[in-house]
Amino acid sequence: PYGRVYDTHLCVQNLCPIDIRPDAMFGPNRIYGDKVYTWTKKWQLPFDVTTMIYLASERTLFVFVGTEPNIETLYEEFDDHTLYKKTRVSLINQLDVSGFDRYVIISAVPVDYNDIKSSLQSKSHVRIISNLEESGTVGFQGPDDNSVRPAEYYTRALLWGAIFAEDAPTYECTRQKALDRLYIVARLLETRADLLVHHYADAGLEDGHCYNRFYDAWLLFGQYKNVAEQSWSGYPINDFIDLNDNKDTLDNLFKEALRGFTCPELY
Repeated sequence: PYGRVYDTHLCVQNLCPIDIRPDAMFGPNRIYGDKVYTWTKKWQLPFDVTTMIYLASERTLFVFVGTEPNIETLYEEFDDHTLYKKTRVSLINQLDVSGFDRYVIISAVPVDYNDIKSSLQSKSHVRIISNLEESGTVGFQGPDDNSVRPAEYYTRALLWGAIFAEDAPTYECTRQKALDRLYIVARLLETRADLLVHHYADAGLEDGHCYNRFYDAWLLFGQYKNVAEQSWSGYPINDFIDLNDNKDTLDNLFKEALRGFTCPELY
C-alpha cells in the first residue's frame, strides 16, 4: 500500500481540503447543495480498521424497489437515518418523484431503464443486491451504461459504500483504500502478537493461557494481513468469507479478559 496516491478530499465552503486520508469516503464525485448529509460506520473485524464515511446531498433520493427480504432489511437499516431522503416502490415504473439531482435505486434484480420515467433516467443509478450476505456481490447500472457491472463487497459496511458511491470504479478505488488500511492495522497487530508470543516463550510459559491466546491471535491477524495483501492483484472473496468466520474466534479471544484472565489486551 505504500506509495499509493488517493485524490479523495472533502471541501465545505472555504474550508478545503478537510483531511480524511485515514478513512474511506463513499459518495458522488461532486455534491451540490446547501446541505451535505453524512453517515459514519466503523469497520470492525472485530478490531477497528477504519471509519467508513458516507456522503449525500439533500437532493439525493434513495429508492428501495420491491418487497424482497434483502430490500426490506436494507430499508429498515437505512430507516434509522432520517436526514436522508428515501422512498419505497413496488415497481420501478411507479417512481414519480421529481426535484432531485440523483436517484439511487436499490433493487434485487436489474432495472430496465425504459421503465424509469424519462425525465429521471439520466439521474438514476441502480444498485442490484440479489442476496444479502456478509460478503457478496453488488451490481452497478448507470445512466451512461445500463449493463450490469458486478463488484464485490466484504461486510455490510462496504455494501453501504457501494450504494453511496458514484459508480463501480469509484467504489472499487475507495474499497481498496479500506483494504490497504486493513493491511496496515493487521500487520501491526500481528507484529504485536508475535512479540508477546516470544515474550511468554522466553519466560518458559509456552503452555500458559496467555501464550496460547496470543499465538492464536498471531495466526488470525496474519490471515487478515494476507487477504488484504492479496487484494492488490485481485479481490479474494472466498478468503474474506473465511475471515468472517474468524471474527467470532477473535472476538472470543478478546473477551477472555472479561472472564478473569490477566493477559494484556488483544487489540
